[in-house]
Amino acid sequence: NMTLSKELGTRHRAGVGISEVSDSTTIIVSEETGDVSVAKGGKLDRNVDMDSLTQLLNAETAIALKTSGFDILKGMIKSDKQNKKDSDN
Repeated sequence: NMTLSKELGTRHRAGVGISEVSDSTTIIVSEETGDVSVAKGGKLDRNVDMDSLTQLLNAETAIALKTSGFDILKGMIKSDKQNKKDSDN
């Protein structure tokens, strides 16, 4: 991303890069300052405070659990149907 500030190092550039090519939310901690940044969808939010980071992680976790929970439920239903079919034979 050529629009990133020249003051950003390779860690931040890599974080933004991975968020551009995946659906990841990337948390970057500056080695020099300890400041936290978050990259998502190719956008970088710098100097994220603890409350904002906590809210973000809670929201991302809720989305992941909802999605994976649905997939698990579908698998359980499919497995139950297969077990019933097998027991009927």
